[in-house]
Amino acid sequence: MQYTVLRTLTVALLAGAVTAPQATATAAQGLLPSLPLRGGSTFDFCLTDTSASALSKAGITMEAIAPSTLVSDQGHRCVRTVLAGGKINSDLSGLTATAKDGGFAFHRGNRRAEFTAIAAKISPDRTGTITVTHRKQRIDVLTTKLTGLKLSLTKITAKNVPMSLTPAGANALAKEFTTSPLPAGHVLFAGNSTAQVLPLTASTGK
Repeated sequence: MQYTVLRTLTVALLAGAVTAPQATATAAQGLLPSLPLRGGSTFDFCLTDTSASALSKAGITMEAIAPSTLVSDQGHRCVRTVLAGGKINSDLSGLTATAKDGGFAFHRGNRRAEFTAIAAKISPDRTGTITVTHRKQRIDVLTTKLTGLKLSLTKITAKNVPMSLTPAGANALAKEFTTSPLPAGHVLFAGNSTAQVLPLTASTGK
């Protein structure tokens, strides 16, 4: 009986020794303020050459959903969205951002796949996810390993960031066009943007 009690106390003390520093680190991270992103910056979703070729062969055209606009960047067809707002972790471990109304669509004949309410999230493991609304449901449509993305406490720069189609994104296209012109994992877009990070005092009014 004494051995059992002693063993229980020893395990509890060891568990406390392990979890206490972790809890302290988590609490410290929670105390770090996030910094706001300046709204109004643009983000371009530009078709890669292989994506443009595959869509063209399938007779599918990419379009912009207003107020997003269609632009050209070095010969690439792009949908330009406008940043509504977001936040970046002050330790640069991640960020969240949302676009203003609009989005992108793919069209062929009387069939049309729309993706709106664009939001982005970068996780501490340096992976990014683009989430959209499609047929009134939120789906993860794109993922990225963030090659070409630079984060700082004053500015975020994205230059030809590869953005790959997710299984959910490929399925959404397949449902609209019978088969998806692009497989999951294919790099659909190259992302380009420059966004300013606001100091904390600018958001608090101090």
